[in-house]
Amino acid sequence: SCVQNTIKLQEVLLVDDTKLRALMASVRCGSFSKAAEQFDYSQSGLTHMMDKLEAELGCTLLERGYQGVRLTPQGKALYSKIEDVVSASNALYAAVAEINEQTPQQIKIGAFSSISRTILPGVLSKFKQMYPNIAVDVIVGGRDLDRRLLNGEVQLAFMDAYGAQGFDWIPLFSSPLVAVFPKDADRDTDKPVDIHELFGETFISSPEQYVELIFPEVTSHKRLMIDASDDATIISMVASGLGVSVLSELSLRGYEQSVKTAPLKTPVGCELGIATRSVKSLTPAAKSFVAFAKKFAAQTGAVIAI
Repeated sequence: SCVQNTIKLQEVLLVDDTKLRALMASVRCGSFSKAAEQFDYSQSGLTHMMDKLEAELGCTLLERGYQGVRLTPQGKALYSKIEDVVSASNALYAAVAEINEQTPQQIKIGAFSSISRTILPGVLSKFKQMYPNIAVDVIVGGRDLDRRLLNGEVQLAFMDAYGAQGFDWIPLFSSPLVAVFPKDADRDTDKPVDIHELFGETFISSPEQYVELIFPEVTSHKRLMIDASDDATIISMVASGLGVSVLSELSLRGYEQSVKTAPLKTPVGCELGIATRSVKSLTPAAKSFVAFAKKFAAQTGAVIAI
């Protein structure tokens, strides 16, 4: 029967109750066109919705006429039940909102050490002010961040564009690459350096460093390979006079007293941003963080292409 169909549909309608709310608006306004305005629908769209609702329930709820719409006898018999369903939905939504406000949500973020030292503290400080109920865990890593993303250890990873290949990518910042020399090196740091000139010296890098990807012709016979994903190790080696390197300017913040830097003759930028397995499948908390990070980058003037 019509009433039995209504009862069977209540569990579904508690979650997707749009048609019931549109019905109530149509009765309240006495017009599909006026009700459609409230829901930002076309009149034909709302009419189709009411036809579908009546088909689902197996009875006619509304009379259509030149004077507008009104409840049929069956509609009048069911209207109080429809109000009960919508009221129950409102209570459900309110309860969910209350739980979300009281239960801290969590995001796990991975980040290169250079980013965790420089950009991330400012981002997290502002984010926590705006979203105090979202807990954030940070894992500092290197080229292992792609593995951590794949196995779900982190939802988001602050890294460079090269490491983010194969993931969804949200670019945020651009940091120029610079030549790095020991502090006592006889160098004019205002004079741009030819990258190939550096390859004639003992060049310090790691096997997975982005310099390898940008400059595949790195073939210095004096090469010093460092099996470390942390740029701080390379900086320490350069500071000790073991050779020269090329690093992101961001990585060198805080080490200005340890090494010298000079711009490259051919400017090269290192794109930094957030990588994730799938933007569409992010949790609401993670989506909030991504949106906030993009806004933060725009406000600081460090946006490259969003």
